[in-house]
Amino acid sequence: AGEDILQKPLDPEQIKSMLMNSAEPLTDRNGFEYGYFEQGAGLPHLDRVMQSPVIAKVFEQLDLGISGLEPDPYYTGSLSYGIQNRNSTVTKTVYLDNLSGAPLDYQAEIEWYTNHAGLNAYASAETLELPAEGASFEVTLSIGDDARDGFYEGAVKLTGAEGQTLFLPLAAILGDKLKLDAVDSANVYDLVFSPNGDGLSDMNGLFFSVNERVTDLNFEVSRFDFNTGAGEVVGDIYAHGGDYAKGRYEDDWNGRVYDSGTR
Repeated sequence: AGEDILQKPLDPEQIKSMLMNSAEPLTDRNGFEYGYFEQGAGLPHLDRVMQSPVIAKVFEQLDLGISGLEPDPYYTGSLSYGIQNRNSTVTKTVYLDNLSGAPLDYQAEIEWYTNHAGLNAYASAETLELPAEGASFEVTLSIGDDARDGFYEGAVKLTGAEGQTLFLPLAAILGDKLKLDAVDSANVYDLVFSPNGDGLSDMNGLFFSVNERVTDLNFEVSRFDFNTGAGEVVGDIYAHGGDYAKGRYEDDWNGRVYDSGTR
């Protein structure tokens, strides 16, 4: 079976999914499992990769938030539900590539690695009949009103009739407190500079991160009195103007600020 798999024309996304399907969560010296945010899917087992006739993968789209740029589609070997809210339901589709060329049967079940009170996941079918061309099924995440904010981790376990086992890591984050701000990590390189045109320390560097698409981005500049603690807004810094996609940005700043009412 291993030799047959090596001869299959697999693409990089299928190979990555196979490695994730075979991974076993790592533990520390006390036997506690590391979370997905610490270790990824876990330790891949190449013997399981070579013996498995099925690849389990999930369709996703990478949206950079750039105007006019379509999201980039791809397949991955994990079920990531991202940040969710209470009283919500989210469904994702798992695709099964059958490499054997013959019909196969698998059993699907959900395993949780963290306490998941108020939150549950279920597969659209527990018994999966895979024709030679493959199949798909859905996994629905249901979040109740009593679920607590935090990180939730588990896996979809697929067991074949001959004992082959595949895992799809499952993860979700609950709560607005854990959601990143649209713009964060804003700062300047030098706390002190003198933009007076004498050629010495006239320029500074502004850097910031954008976590979701924003438009019309500007930063307020305030003047503070270190003796009294009082402050007032003196103007705005405009970085580049227009849309900002997700990413890390750096820009030069000459100390000039603009009146927000006369941009």
